[in-house]
Amino acid sequence: MIVHDIILISIFLIVKMCCIDLYPLSIISGSPTYGSYKFNILEHLSGISPYFESNSNELSPDPPEGCQISQSVYLIRHGSVYVDDYDYYHVIEPFLHRLKTSSNVIHFSKSSDLSFLTDWTSPISNSDEQIEKLTKSGILEAIKLGTQLSYRYSNLLPTKTNSSFKIWTSSSDRTKQSAKAIYEGLFGGNETIGKVISISEDKKRGGNRL
Repeated sequence: MIVHDIILISIFLIVKMCCIDLYPLSIISGSPTYGSYKFNILEHLSGISPYFESNSNELSPDPPEGCQISQSVYLIRHGSVYVDDYDYYHVIEPFLHRLKTSSNVIHFSKSSDLSFLTDWTSPISNSDEQIEKLTKSGILEAIKLGTQLSYRYSNLLPTKTNSSFKIWTSSSDRTKQSAKAIYEGLFGGNETIGKVISISEDKKRGGNRL
């Protein structure tokens, strides 16, 4: 395994050196799509990236001039979780195992880029309690979203008991927690306005997400 890694590193260095010699840097490196863009690896992890506001040239959620919003529907995922089961068992757990077994033969402290692995520990300390569970920051994200929506659509939200206002959620714990947190942000914890409705995801539902 160590020999394999050394070969890969050697190939990378050779390729990198040849590219720099043969082509200008502007050709072999991607340029930003807009001037304010700064690369952040946490924004390029697909579905497992932490929540972030997309940089869409500062588009405003306000309606066009002369228009008013009379109805709004949001389809939202749950807040940030520690990790989902597939990523943990197929990526993180094997990585942790390899890191543990290789630490005896590889001196990470001698590498400027990998020296942090010398004392690094996984944030997943209890997989049974953390896998697919909502984090504290995930709950905060949902409350923040609910609060933002309460100001954005203050004229649409009921101010007293209204059974027609509903937040639908699937039956998973992380989704129900997120829905309740959004509800808290919308109404400041007032549980008498509207309701959160959990929909079973058993086989009888088929592809019906509601």
